Amino acid sequence: MNQNLFLLLLIIGQVVSAQKKTYHDKHGAVVGKNEAYYYKVLSKTDDKIWRTEQFYVSGIQNYEGHSIKKDGSEKIGTHYFYYPSGKLKSKSVYLNKQLSHFESYYKSSNIKRTSVYNSAGLKESVLIYYDSGQLNHEVYFSGPEKNRKLMVKSYYKSGELKRDDQYVLDTEGDNIDYELVKGLSLSKEGDEISHTPFMRLPAFKGGSEALEAYYRKNFRYPSEAIKQESEGRVFVSFNINKNGKISRAKIKISADYRLNEEALRLVNNMPDWEPGILYGKKTNFNFVIPINFKSTAPQRAKTIYDINKNSRENF
Repeated sequence: MNQNLFLLLLIIGQVVSAQKKTYHDKHGAVVGKNEAYYYKVLSKTDDKIWRTEQFYVSGIQNYEGHSIKKDGSEKIGTHYFYYPSGKLKSKSVYLNKQLSHFESYYKSSNIKRTSVYNSAGLKESVLIYYDSGQLNHEVYFSGPEKNRKLMVKSYYKSGELKRDDQYVLDTEGDNIDYELVKGLSLSKEGDEISHTPFMRLPAFKGGSEALEAYYRKNFRYPSEAIKQESEGRVFVSFNINKNGKISRAKIKISADYRLNEEALRLVNNMPDWEPGILYGKKTNFNFVIPINFKSTAPQRAKTIYDINKNSRENF
């Protein structure tokens, strides 16, 4: 047998032998074949690269991409997602394990959104389109992470300018937020109208003082943690929906399990917040709050607004 052909067959055999198929529901949980929404095929192409392919139960491909880690982390190259029809839904490009470019598409195949990231993983620009192809929003970021500036222009479906806003990241005080520097809202006829914010992050009703008061009133340091002098910093992630209600609270970075439980209880029992606004409409936001447990009192560190995880893309 030709030596090159023998080597090729050997490589193919190695890839096939490394394949593993699992069945999943819509949320990604592993299920039986009969309950599956899609199935995943994982294969190892060499000692470092893993290939993941997902297929709807119809057999149409759902996803394909490569990663350094078996669990799909440390992604490399271009990753594709597809609609059940087989049309491209989105693609993400990774350079040096960092997301550098993202595109999504309508079911009509027209471009829906493009996002560009710098080498540090920070967004540089986002363009969002109507299904007609007309530009809807253009967002540009500039400056370092702690002094980010945001420039926004929005357009009506017919192409007329709708808004022209400028924001700067405000890191003073307890919370992190984007402060409006200049804002302009226009009618379709070009007349200036009452300005509505392009974005506003959710806020605890009554502000930081009210939130601190809530902590002081509701905090209970676990007795066993006191006996064992357990201290630490717990990071809790949670969602605030369009009505300001909290859901999906979970531990993002853990400490002693008793401190974790108390941090979750504090977050889950919070009253409703003022909902956030994005693109002029109320929307869902994901937050991460660090809570420091020390000397039998919780100390809330700066709230981290996890604004990149409001679905796949937020801005």
